[in-house]
Amino acid sequence: MSALPLLSEIAGTGVRIRADGRHLAVSPEKLTDSLATRIRENKPALIADLEKLRRIAGSDWQEIVAHPEQLRAFIYSFVTTQARERGEIPAHYTATVYCQSCN
Repeated sequence: MSALPLLSEIAGTGVRIRADGRHLAVSPEKLTDSLATRIRENKPALIADLEKLRRIAGSDWQEIVAHPEQLRAFIYSFVTTQARERGEIPAHYTATVYCQSCN
């Protein structure tokens, strides 16, 4: 199960989250009780997805994970790319475009 939607929601609230081995580090200042419960319930999936994103981001990861808005944008880009690679048209694509280089 992917925790990317929850991870995006967490980042959208301004909460910083990162995986440290088998542990999650979460900034507590904006964390609600409800969100903390959902994080605990989905901890293994959150760790797995954070590790996957870290591998993809490479050397940019520290900058991305330090800023929740950047993490959310990175997740959005990742999910959109995955959908396109599966041959799906992302819901927010509203027009047909053609590449000027390859048509």
